[in-house]
Amino acid sequence: MRKGLFILFVFALASCGEPGSENISNPAGNSIIPADSAELTQVLASQLFSQYLQMKTVLPVLQDSVQLRQLSSEMILLTDSLQTAATQLPEPIRDSVSSITQAISDELRGLQAETDTHEIRMAFQLTGLEIFQLLKWVGYRRVNVYKLRDENSLYRRGAEWLDIIRNSQNPYENNPGTQQYQLIDSIKVQ
Repeated sequence: MRKGLFILFVFALASCGEPGSENISNPAGNSIIPADSAELTQVLASQLFSQYLQMKTVLPVLQDSVQLRQLSSEMILLTDSLQTAATQLPEPIRDSVSSITQAISDELRGLQAETDTHEIRMAFQLTGLEIFQLLKWVGYRRVNVYKLRDENSLYRRGAEWLDIIRNSQNPYENNPGTQQYQLIDSIKVQ
């Protein structure tokens, strides 16, 4: 968390020194980093994915709702910054990235408000699917990203999640190793 905030602080300082780039505030009053290149979009998407992976470790037990909500808040700030960074991308990717970051932010806000375990897991799943699409659109190539599916999770309706480890633990189950899941998609480092 501190590393992510430090990186955001460095980008904010760097943007303050450039003429014509002021900090922008969203309606909630949070400071958003102004965008000056597509590289910023890559960095922010990477940080968002990193926060998602941290949230994945908290999800199976769901006992630390404070940490889950804290991670959600940090991810919302990153999506707000990503939405601003998207304005510097070429069309039509600009609109796609902007709309998917808004969808991620909305899902995270819903996750923060939920108290039901099943609904929290559903919001986490949708957030992951949207993050996967975002990573594809921004051309993410820092590490391999795997999208996995377990047909027996979430009341046997099936559940999907992302990870950088192909044989990762299912975040929806408390019993590691008992579930069978499959790799359904990936983003490979070229």
